[in-house]
Amino acid sequence: MNKKIQVILKKTESKIGKKGELLKVNRGYAFNYLIPQQIADLTTKGSLKHFQMFENVKEEKLKISKIKANTILLNLQNIKKVSIHKKSSDKQQIFGRVQEKEILNQILVYTGQQFEKKQINIPDIKTNGSYTVNINILNTTKTGISLNIIPYINETHL
Repeated sequence: MNKKIQVILKKTESKIGKKGELLKVNRGYAFNYLIPQQIADLTTKGSLKHFQMFENVKEEKLKISKIKANTILLNLQNIKKVSIHKKSSDKQQIFGRVQEKEILNQILVYTGQQFEKKQINIPDIKTNGSYTVNINILNTTKTGISLNIIPYINETHL
């Protein structure tokens, strides 16, 4: 009588699984713990069909987002470098710091693609020179672009 039954999780539990996951568990575990605690539901033909429909929708959305990420990645790879002018001292140290907003505006000008601040990871920049900026497009898709910090030249003193 130790037959396993299928349940669909209604909540994410660390030791059991994620919400919406389909599991095979022992009959007693399902009827004595999972179902009374509102953690899982029994599967029926209708709930399995519903579950499969949601899985198909998730897969389609994932495919579409991967295609979009690849086109964004190609646009970013076409950019060889991004240059930002900053005021600096005689020792090549910049005044202030390079903001994510400045880099994002330059990327927007070159590609037309808008990113969020949390998608960009810039190193600690204190002097003029060349740096690599990492951009997180998706959780699985990342790329880097070259950032050049160029000293700002005031033409009135020349």
